[in-house]
Amino acid sequence: MKRAVLIFSAVVFLFAAPVYAQEFVPDTTVTMKAKVLEVLSQERRTVPGTDVQSDYQVIRVEILDEPEKGKTLTVENDFLNLKRGDVFYLTHAADPIDGTDRYIVSEPYRLPQLAFLFLLFILVVLAEAGRGQPDVRRRAAEAPGGRLGLPRAGLQVRDLFPERALVQVRVGVALVADILHGAPAHFP
Repeated sequence: MKRAVLIFSAVVFLFAAPVYAQEFVPDTTVTMKAKVLEVLSQERRTVPGTDVQSDYQVIRVEILDEPEKGKTLTVENDFLNLKRGDVFYLTHAADPIDGTDRYIVSEPYRLPQLAFLFLLFILVVLAEAGRGQPDVRRRAAEAPGGRLGLPRAGLQVRDLFPERALVQVRVGVALVADILHGAPAHFP
């Protein structure tokens, strides 16, 4: 019996054909800014498997970022309700195995609105900090050493800034984090 198993194993190993695993080729995905040149069609469709109505558009867009800057193409959109002139992020997914290209509407371009909110936040913080200046000078004058603007032993940040300003800065930072990340802010 041992001899038969040994002969069978030898035959299998000698005549077995080599087997190679399929090579993994990842999709190529690039996200770029694009601008809506024209809304070619717009209609309401029922989402398959539900009774929910959703907007569906066919839009002509111009890509604003590299590597396809200046390219104009037609894209189907069922994610955002876009109009002419809107800037948004467009994802280009290329499948190297079957050669298909897909363009997908991703997210609206929000940087100008976020920059405005950030500047507004900075202005509010500076305005609130400016209202605390007389109190800061008084506290600094009463601090050990008595000279303004110079670090002193035993003087801490909380001695120079009113508690109200520190709480407002913490709340402001939490609000900016909420806006940037889309998560609820946790106030101190």
